[in-house]
Amino acid sequence: MSIICPARFHAFMRSSALRVHGDSMEPLLKDKDIVMLDQSVNTTIHSMPMAFQLEDELYVKMCQASGDGKLEMVSINRSYPPIHVDREKPPSDFAILGAVVWHAHSWV
Repeated sequence: MSIICPARFHAFMRSSALRVHGDSMEPLLKDKDIVMLDQSVNTTIHSMPMAFQLEDELYVKMCQASGDGKLEMVSINRSYPPIHVDREKPPSDFAILGAVVWHAHSWV
């Protein structure tokens, strides 16, 4: 058996997978889902979830630019408040890890 991989997938040479923990991105991403990151994306894309590191924690959130020069990392589940990061002077432990380009639901 062989698997044919479309050429567009070869662009994701810098990819990694993460397991989602929590319900902050429900209904899009559920607890224990797996997401694939395109690590070549190091700037925010406002139409897709992005992965971030801040204060030794990893987050997957939607990104929005606010009018005051801050980046808002927003959960789809509105029970969680946005996380604000100054775009001009981000914390030293802040990093954009990549864009979520694929996800799979875990049944276990």
